[in-house]
Amino acid sequence: MTRNSIDVSSHVSPRLSALLKSRVDNPECEQPVTLMAVRRFLVDLLPADFNEAERLHHFDISESPLDELDALMEKLQANWDIGLNGITVEAPRKNIEAAFDLLLSVWAAPSLPQTEFERIKASMVAGDEAALKDPAAMAANIVALRLDNYPDRHPKKALSIAQDIAAYRRITHDQVRACQSDFGGIAHVRLSLVGRFAVEDVSAAWEKIARLPAATVPYERIKDQAAPGEVSTAPVVVALPGKPNASIAGQALLQTTDEAEDFAALRIAVNILGGNSDSRLWNRLRETDGMAYSVGATLAGSSFEPRTQFAIHASAASDKAEAALASLREELARALKEGFSTEEVERAKKAWAQDRRRYASDERLLAARLAQTMLHGRDFVWLAKYDENIAKLNAAEVTAALRKHLGSAPIVWSIGKGSAG
Repeated sequence: MTRNSIDVSSHVSPRLSALLKSRVDNPECEQPVTLMAVRRFLVDLLPADFNEAERLHHFDISESPLDELDALMEKLQANWDIGLNGITVEAPRKNIEAAFDLLLSVWAAPSLPQTEFERIKASMVAGDEAALKDPAAMAANIVALRLDNYPDRHPKKALSIAQDIAAYRRITHDQVRACQSDFGGIAHVRLSLVGRFAVEDVSAAWEKIARLPAATVPYERIKDQAAPGEVSTAPVVVALPGKPNASIAGQALLQTTDEAEDFAALRIAVNILGGNSDSRLWNRLRETDGMAYSVGATLAGSSFEPRTQFAIHASAASDKAEAALASLREELARALKEGFSTEEVERAKKAWAQDRRRYASDERLLAARLAQTMLHGRDFVWLAKYDENIAKLNAAEVTAALRKHLGSAPIVWSIGKGSAG
């Protein structure tokens, strides 16, 4: 079946984004957005006049509007996502307009009943209270506080879990409604469509979007802070009873962006280190030592301010946590000391090219990429040049990039594990 994708990305004002977006569709979140998270968010957005959609599509929504919305989108064979940062929908061509119109109707008339506000608030508090009993979550929070250098009241300012609970408990229904009223409209829109669309189809989609309510406060991008130059690297260990498994990680913020001349080389270096099942970390901790359930390394480049995120991580049984941490550190140290071979670099470049081809064949990902290019101005000519640079990389360049950015980077190592007691 040929799928057709529409991606609408809308940037809203910082305070609204900080209040809701970070909890539902935060792009920095390690876990993907789940259907439950989307459902929870959609409860807040169901319009008061949803009975019009019921009448048009012959659904009885008196019992559970959200269940009926799910059923309707399933009937349209649509994969979809919605949040205050935009709409994404993928469906067969004959159904795409109906699915898109339905999501636009949800977006156009947001509401937040008191009962649902209280339910969501209680759910957020409960989630944080559960995190206080999770050693992995506790360790990750300590590391986040270590790496934080945002000023007070910045939307990305890190909070302790206890502070987060207190903040949720202080929020009132009137505050959220006021925030939603001030900043809930559209201030800046990017539209991309992938599929069998004519020019008239694009114009029609744009006209529908243009009829949505406008934000009363102009869009302004939330600026990041440059990565801190000094960070305490004292080891973080959190042990709590009743937890058989452990989470082991090393994290750093690097003072570079994905526009840097050597960023492509750094990305290949990280891929060789822990990007897939052919990586050094996988071969060491999974194939040779057999101690890790999962292992890898990631690099999240910043497109604007120099604040690139590097992470190296593994999961293992709690009694093997220290050994797994030692192996992670040894493999990183070995890469910095010995560098990478030509064979490793060539394999990584080949894997990169294969991933690019798969990416281009996925309509949903391609639509998202098109919308993203309108944010930072990096069109497919830019991407082609980036891939050309990767194809030309040699082992010396890849090793040099790793040493430059990670040789003296302040890495915070952490373990969240179960304790014997």
